[in-house]
Amino acid sequence: GDCMLHALLSLICDAYIKFMEKIKTVIDDETEGFNYHWRGLCPGRITLRDDSAVNLSPEAYREFVQPYNRKIYRHFQSVSMHFCGRADQWMDDLTEEDAVCGLNFGYMDKVQFGQPFLEEIYPRFRVRGVGICGYTLTREDAERFDFHRFGTGVSYVVRAGNRREGVEILKRIEERRSEGSYVFDNHC
Repeated sequence: GDCMLHALLSLICDAYIKFMEKIKTVIDDETEGFNYHWRGLCPGRITLRDDSAVNLSPEAYREFVQPYNRKIYRHFQSVSMHFCGRADQWMDDLTEEDAVCGLNFGYMDKVQFGQPFLEEIYPRFRVRGVGICGYTLTREDAERFDFHRFGTGVSYVVRAGNRREGVEILKRIEERRSEGSYVFDNHC
């Protein structure tokens, strides 16, 4: 039962570490403490993708995911975590991990992110210097988002359907910035 499953998970974890070490000899995805992940930079040597873990209870996460992630954290020493969704049920477990230096939530059409979720999680991670990478906002979220509340440590993504729409979004954000509605910290 669980003994065989843990042996398999341990084998997969060891293989992942070896694979990442090997691939890093071929690709150059690190620069000044960041790694390249999906069109952007995330803090740390790697971005560990843990998409399906958002479906687990805190107990299942702690038993079947956390011990193996910790082995990866220890090996690479600085890691950004990616998962598709919010992971509310085990988010606090990540605040205990010294090696976790960045978070990327991906983007799920039916999952509510926006300003309320960022207000909830930002203080817990900012105090530890954990960056939030590629925090995705809908166009509607971006129109009403209070960017100045999160002065540093967050990079944003706003999805646009086409170039024209992207330019419109950027113009509106710039208008709000020039009106003093918020200030961008270009040192994020």
